[in-house]
Amino acid sequence: MREPTSERMREMMLALMSATLTQIVATNARADELARAAHEDVDPSLAAAMQDHARRYRVEVLELQGRLATLSGDYTRRFHPEM
Repeated sequence: MREPTSERMREMMLALMSATLTQIVATNARADELARAAHEDVDPSLAAAMQDHARRYRVEVLELQGRLATLSGDYTRRFHPEM
C-alpha cells in the first residue's frame, strides 16, 4: 500500500481531530444530561447510578481531550514546524 500524500495526510488528521472534537462535545452533553436527571425526583439508587455514569463520561471526555491535544501537537509539528 502506498504512503498517503502530505496533503492527504493533513486532511485525514484534520478530519480525525474534528471527529474527536465532535465526540468530546457529545459525550460531555450526555454527562450533563445524566447529572441533571440524577438531581430530579428519582429513586436514590437510580440517581447514584446516573451520577456514576456521568462521572464515567467525564473521564472519557478527559481521555478524548488528551487524544485531541496529542493529535493537535502532531499536526502542528508535521505541517507547521515554524510555530
